[in-house]
Amino acid sequence: TGTYLIDPTTITIVDGARAPTDLDVNGSDGTILAADVDGSPGNTLAEGVIEGILAGTNIVLEAQNTITMNDISGGVGDVLLIPNNSNFTLRTTVAGGSISFAQPGNAIQTQGTGTITLDSAGSINIGNLTTAGGNISLLAGTGVGSDITIRTLNAGAGAVAIDAPNGAIINGNPGGTNVVAATTLLEALGNDIGASVNPVILGPTALSIRAGALAGANNAFLQGTGPIVIDDVRLAPGGAFTMGVNGAITDVAGTGLLQADSIGLFTVGAASDIGSTGNPLNIAKSIGSGAAGISLSIADVTGTGSGASNAFISGAANVFLGADPPGPAIAQVIVNSVFELAAAGTITGGATPLDLQAADAKLVGTSIGGGAALTVSAPILRLTSQGGVINVDDSAAAAVTTLAR
Repeated sequence: TGTYLIDPTTITIVDGARAPTDLDVNGSDGTILAADVDGSPGNTLAEGVIEGILAGTNIVLEAQNTITMNDISGGVGDVLLIPNNSNFTLRTTVAGGSISFAQPGNAIQTQGTGTITLDSAGSINIGNLTTAGGNISLLAGTGVGSDITIRTLNAGAGAVAIDAPNGAIINGNPGGTNVVAATTLLEALGNDIGASVNPVILGPTALSIRAGALAGANNAFLQGTGPIVIDDVRLAPGGAFTMGVNGAITDVAGTGLLQADSIGLFTVGAASDIGSTGNPLNIAKSIGSGAAGISLSIADVTGTGSGASNAFISGAANVFLGADPPGPAIAQVIVNSVFELAAAGTITGGATPLDLQAADAKLVGTSIGGGAALTVSAPILRLTSQGGVINVDDSAAAAVTTLAR
């Protein structure tokens, strides 16, 4: 057991067994000191040396500038298999130093209780990381453009944390699931998470997007292959949160919060509720935002016009229904059955001909229809104004217009 530590200028992990050169020298005892490194010809470390280290040893590969994993094809195939119960860490220490895979189809896999940590002084651009439930942590440098590009991170029942303090989080495997974990924490301060045409794709998970003292990501474009639980999601002022989920969207009872100036939620599947009657999804404006309220859109991410089964929302601000969200979204609120919204401010419409469509709609706010027109199509419509103002079917521009269904 103990720690296997390497600290040269660069490290290149190469295919094959141990060779009597470079960083492989003195590796058999599980310890390589700084005096042993920077050998000839190129600071390489063989896959076989890492895989042959004593089980339970914490493996730390630390380089000043770059760490690169070349194409791995030996052993168990395209996988660098870490010994049982060993934590595996790659770290660069000089500003701009990167961690990368030459072949994005390769993987690093731990066994037993093993965790994986990539701590870069610059960018991270990798293939696949897999554990048997151990946590996976990625941290990029603080330099501008220190992005994190991921393929698939599979922590099973463990946690995944991805932190790009001055960069973006990018899906390097378009169409494939990027994160499988019980809990997921994403941070990209002042930069985007995913893109409208290439969102970050999550498996079923409890999701947090951390703001910290510097505010959060500008925009987040996400998809979920299964139910998503909102834990603590905070975007920067002006930020847009867009997420399509094959299943339900809920939040942690009593503490869950989705904080963004523009919110687009799109669910498909039989069990595609948003919130519940006893635990509505809590939404709020971004901290420090000068926006007049929250723009809310709910529909099918495919753009076919099919909405969530039911949606129960609690808004701690003015709410604009049907306001135009970014990405592949319908600028409407479309719910197949029940839609309930309780807002701490006014409830008004967006810029579309039809703002809200539901079988049963219940709106509660300080005023309804004031400030911007609100067009509703719902056989059952219940309006409650805590401030005493409801504009319904009048000639004013700021009215609630009901359409027969």
